Amino acid sequence: MPDFYTIIDYCPCLTTVMCPMTRDENFVPIRTVIAPRLTSLTIHLQFEGNATMFPTMLQAPALEELSLTGLDVCGADLLPGYIVDLITRSNVRLRRFNLCLCIGLPSPSFTELLFLLDACTSVTIDNPSFPDDLTEAIATKDLFPCVEHLDLYSRSNDAPKLFLKSMQTRLEQEAALGATILKHLVLRFDFDLRDDDCGIYGTKAKFRELGTHYGVECKIFWVYEPENEG
Repeated sequence: MPDFYTIIDYCPCLTTVMCPMTRDENFVPIRTVIAPRLTSLTIHLQFEGNATMFPTMLQAPALEELSLTGLDVCGADLLPGYIVDLITRSNVRLRRFNLCLCIGLPSPSFTELLFLLDACTSVTIDNPSFPDDLTEAIATKDLFPCVEHLDLYSRSNDAPKLFLKSMQTRLEQEAALGATILKHLVLRFDFDLRDDDCGIYGTKAKFRELGTHYGVECKIFWVYEPENEG
């Protein structure tokens, strides 16, 4: 982490940074480090790392793309709050966002983060459980109003039906306005034969029909499905 801040501090012209983050127990940042031209930041938290690896003292006023990945990160539930702080401190509206790590139950900071992605054209949230109560916000375009590529993962048993309904409502509304913004939809659900009275393949067929009707590419995956193809 000290090297990360040093590089950012001494290379103000950097526009893209991709790096793994390691923890230094003795390192405590004493001031905000500004990356004036940084537009793309990709961070990988090392295996069995800690949420404190996240660069909480970074300010990036030109940031457009943020990607955060990790595996078995201690304190991962704190990360949505850290990301919210980075976005608000930098006063930016991200265009592309990717979050791929395991976070527990949705928190208020996670919900706040999702609503800060209002300018994103590409959103990928892989692993965290997507809150069921926010599917209606997708339908009304209160959530992800500008998204063209949407990739979400939900562990909820009700998720397939909820997403099917919300996406149908959203696409109907966009079609009525004469412009379909959403172009690519990828949804991942946990495999549970008990959760879906029309069956896995029936649900996939309905999503495909929906996509074909509105010109949207739909890929639906069940995580533990044997063939696991959309």
